[in-house]
Amino acid sequence: LGVMVFCAAPQPVLGRGGAGTTGADVLTTQVSARAAGMGGAFSAVSDDVNAIHTNPAGLASLTNRQISTMFLKEVLDIRTEYLAYGAPVPDFLNKYLSIGGNAAAYGVSALFSQLGTLDLIETNPDGTFARERSLNVGSDAVLSASYASMFESESTVFDVNQQHAFGGSVRFLRSTRAEQYTAQTVAVDFGYLNIWKNTGLRWSLLGQNFGPDIKYKEAKEPLPFTLVAGGAWRKNLPYIGAEPFVLAVDGTFDRERKRTARMGVEYWMKGMAAGRAGYHLNGVSNAFSVGAGLKLPGLVLGKGGYFLFDYAVTFEKNIGAKNIVSFSMGF
Repeated sequence: LGVMVFCAAPQPVLGRGGAGTTGADVLTTQVSARAAGMGGAFSAVSDDVNAIHTNPAGLASLTNRQISTMFLKEVLDIRTEYLAYGAPVPDFLNKYLSIGGNAAAYGVSALFSQLGTLDLIETNPDGTFARERSLNVGSDAVLSASYASMFESESTVFDVNQQHAFGGSVRFLRSTRAEQYTAQTVAVDFGYLNIWKNTGLRWSLLGQNFGPDIKYKEAKEPLPFTLVAGGAWRKNLPYIGAEPFVLAVDGTFDRERKRTARMGVEYWMKGMAAGRAGYHLNGVSNAFSVGAGLKLPGLVLGKGGYFLFDYAVTFEKNIGAKNIVSFSMGF
């Protein structure tokens, strides 16, 4: 039988990037609508369970248990689902699993991506029609486990009380292409977060997706290793009704020597409704994003419980709009 491609998906069969790019791009998936609404400028903001992917050091900020889910649908029926759980380390283990007995937290997540289908027409040896069928372009599954701990210090130089958080994530990736090529690998993230408590300033350093190449049969592709440096300012500004107001910026440098910048802003009205905007400057197809969030008290979840709904839309040149929906709860 011969095979003719009738309708192609936007990705090649092996990998999700083009020639000369890194593989395993699923590792760079934006899992948080909140972060997406801020243009991805989130490494220094990370303060929820999604820190597993945005900066594992931010997990140390957790004061309660959290669950987060995300759904993303892109062109040609490319779909991504995500589920994460994070919590502070229990008190009876904290003295063994934290830095100096201070705050510590852990998190786990699962991310699944379906890359759509490819319509094929199969022909007989003489060129006549044999049958038509759909081929799954590919799928990815990423399982992650993270840990973070934090300690405090006093700076005599800047006269500020500082919090220092360190964290790491380990990811297992299994990837399938064209229903016949399967590959797997392991990736590691390392993160640092410095919080100047009485100023609202936050600084971050992050290394993402460090690990061995992913190999489909004979084709090897390096992981999308990226270095990130970020800063943020978070402060309650009652005179404009912001509780809180957040400004953030990230600069990235990847293994292909590409530099990008991300900028974002978040405005919380009385801590219940949020508006967000961001810009991702990458020199090729810059992206603008907007988003919104609604936080409701979850009395049934106990003291401090809440439900959080987040939505973001990203507009990228030559690609169009991408919609991301997240739901989280704390308990």
